[in-house]
Amino acid sequence: MHVMASEYDNPSDVLLRIDPPNGNRLTIQSSNGAVDRYEFSASTCDNPLCGCSSIDLLCTPLDKSKGVDPEAHIIALDILDESPQEHPRNEEQTNVPLTRVVAAGLNPEHWRQLRAWFVNEKRRAMEDIELDSLEPFFPSAVTKDGMMLSYEQVFPFAERLTFSVDEQLWIVEDQYCVQPNCDCIEAIFCLFPCPGINDPNEHDNHIPHREPVTEAAAIRYNTQDSSWEAEDDPPISRSTARKLMTALDKERPDLSVVVAERRRQLRYLYRRRKGCHAAPRSEPVVAAPRIGRNQPCPCGSGKKFKRCCGR
Repeated sequence: MHVMASEYDNPSDVLLRIDPPNGNRLTIQSSNGAVDRYEFSASTCDNPLCGCSSIDLLCTPLDKSKGVDPEAHIIALDILDESPQEHPRNEEQTNVPLTRVVAAGLNPEHWRQLRAWFVNEKRRAMEDIELDSLEPFFPSAVTKDGMMLSYEQVFPFAERLTFSVDEQLWIVEDQYCVQPNCDCIEAIFCLFPCPGINDPNEHDNHIPHREPVTEAAAIRYNTQDSSWEAEDDPPISRSTARKLMTALDKERPDLSVVVAERRRQLRYLYRRRKGCHAAPRSEPVVAAPRIGRNQPCPCGSGKKFKRCCGR
């Protein structure tokens, strides 16, 4: 049975239940009173480097009254755009009309539950990560200009570093130098406020691309002794920087360990990647110069590096 969109002229009558006592359930009711019920299993890409946001729901009809094996349908959804997946992974098996109906009928809580499951699956894939099996992509600004690299650029669904101050949630974007010939021991923390949000769970599991576009503070963090220094752009007082860092340290007592491991992973991946494309030994390899965050951007835009290509 292939469901046509015309069969459900009221797509708001869609009910999704994730992990109830009897398993995942999907119910669709049409305006004429007909009800179709499915049980489903969810799957997604298990590559921790992949930034795709697609999820497949393999739905099997629960109505077996006809005495035949029910036909399963795949519903392909984009959990960030909250829409049907434009280019589904299993295109031939995806039921496009049913996908459109379900996507239109899911409410915000349904999408939040799907995103929570999706992020948990992505992070589970990182638990026993084997760095040698990964083939990460590094932006040209990193490979050519030596700019710092945020952990999220390589692992887009990694756990976010968050903390709260005065009932205000803050998000940390941690950036690292990955140049093989550089012996720096620092990381940069870009701190973003989330107005009106205090509980990290209210931030939708820290899905990428949901944070504010303007950072409120930047902290230079020493990965060896955990000391820090506030950057001067954007300007921030020493007392405010201390308040933020104190809250971050309290929320993440493992901060130094996490930062050291993330720095190690990125540097290892970058060295291995560069080694695959190394220049002949007769040609000296010179590390690209690091560009200061407050220096003019080399692209010639006239803006500071951090406000242009350094973003």
